Amino acid sequence: MTPEGPLAGRRVVVTGASSGIGRSTAALCAANGAQVAAVARRADRLRELADELGVVPVPADLAVPDGPGTAVTEAADRLGGIDVLVNNAGVYLLGGLSDGRAADWRRMFDLNVLSVLETSQAALPYLRKSSSGHIVNVSSVGGRRVARTSTAVYSATKFAVQAISEGMRQELHPEGVRVTVVAPGVVRTELGAGTADPELLAQVQAKQAAIGIAPDAVARAIVYALTEPPEVAVFELVVLPTAQPV
Repeated sequence: MTPEGPLAGRRVVVTGASSGIGRSTAALCAANGAQVAAVARRADRLRELADELGVVPVPADLAVPDGPGTAVTEAADRLGGIDVLVNNAGVYLLGGLSDGRAADWRRMFDLNVLSVLETSQAALPYLRKSSSGHIVNVSSVGGRRVARTSTAVYSATKFAVQAISEGMRQELHPEGVRVTVVAPGVVRTELGAGTADPELLAQVQAKQAAIGIAPDAVARAIVYALTEPPEVAVFELVVLPTAQPV
């Protein structure tokens, strides 16, 4: 890890770190001097990330009972505490009321909503001890509007993240723990890969290829929020491709 930089001395936990926005965020935080614990299900990818960047790999499934608490405890033990939690883990499974699958709905709520709450709650004792406690919740522009019927349930989870983030901000403001919500638009990631309907998946992938921005763009927004001085709280950032209508 880089010993110097604007995040030097900060201990950062990034969930969903094996690919996409999470991987880019872990890499950029490490490049800016932070000690980083990378949390994800895919242990093989975390090992590659650890070999490449020197981050601490923490394999975990945040959608199972005790997954978030166990992951946070391991990350804190290995980093010696936590200053920053980036809640990035999430799934994007398309389907409307008529053709959606209940198992997909449950997984989205478990990972996109409940894991944000449980991981944040588990990290709070460490963040409260930190002089620079900060939670970043990665939401979506889909948390501000419903683009089409096949994204309604996913959007519901991200609307929830927006509301939860505002509640966190109000609750933690008196303790000096900052909260930031970052809402990306179309990004070139693996998001949507678990969608059962191949036609819907193809539509998502075509849009990503046509107008999607690189995950690094979102990672830079996250690091921007983290590197603002203590008296500045960046609550919400929307990061869209220029070609994407709001």
